[in-house]
Amino acid sequence: TPPMLTYAIITYNRSRFLAKSLESVLQQAGNDALVEVLVSDNASTDDTREIVQEMQAQYKNLGYHRNEENVGAEGNIHAAIQRSRGEYVIVAGDDDYLQDGALRVVLDNIRKYRGAALFHLRRENTPRRVYKDRGIVPYIAYVGYHMTWIGGIIWRRELYPLIREPHKYDHTRLPQVYMQLEMLRKNPQFVILYGMFLTEGTGECIPSGFNFGEVFIKNYLDILMTASEIPPYLLSDEKKRLMDELIYDCLEKIVQYQHDLDLAGIFDIVRAYYGNEAFYPQVVAELKRILRE
Repeated sequence: TPPMLTYAIITYNRSRFLAKSLESVLQQAGNDALVEVLVSDNASTDDTREIVQEMQAQYKNLGYHRNEENVGAEGNIHAAIQRSRGEYVIVAGDDDYLQDGALRVVLDNIRKYRGAALFHLRRENTPRRVYKDRGIVPYIAYVGYHMTWIGGIIWRRELYPLIREPHKYDHTRLPQVYMQLEMLRKNPQFVILYGMFLTEGTGECIPSGFNFGEVFIKNYLDILMTASEIPPYLLSDEKKRLMDELIYDCLEKIVQYQHDLDLAGIFDIVRAYYGNEAFYPQVVAELKRILRE
């Protein structure tokens, strides 16, 4: 019998983060046959394999897969889903650390709403609550840019092979956004679980080496506009929410902590995607303030 859930962790040469991530999930999963914990190793050259093997002596539901070569973070997302055995799959980062009790909440809700295409873990500082609905437009309205967070998605694994071109948007660094939309075409049911599922300190390994505006403004909005039937009012609302809740805050941190993220061309990107919006002047003014231009 396949497990109900696979908790797959993608990793590459970050064994010290992986050890913490594995501990956070395994201390909750134990040897429960309902849960498969899988490490998808992107051809690491550090002691990742040894750390997993040491834990496998205690946890029989801990699996390990190593790609023959580094296939990139996006390729490893696909590898993790394909190697999973669970009815549902979470693909987590190696610096995602689960809150105590979070896994039980996830399993209880999968049982209750079994059959939904997607569950989304919506980070919110409120008592845990549940919302369920159907369709791409409501999903975008409720989840929005949170779709970019890979660790917040619980996929119904049987729908993955039905995506005709799963690698179509790998070049955007956000294939997960496209795949969620495609799964909802096959099965429109989704469930949102609100609450704090990860501990403080999650995401401690800061991403680097890409153009921030290109990925989180251009690429994200391109996927929404080309891969979904999003009405104009909702697209406009999502653009504003993206800026107000994500972009400004991230840019503040990039500037403050001097993260290794490229900001070249951000005003050109914003003009191209926000230029026709009534709030465009306010967006530009706030970006100039943050970037001190």
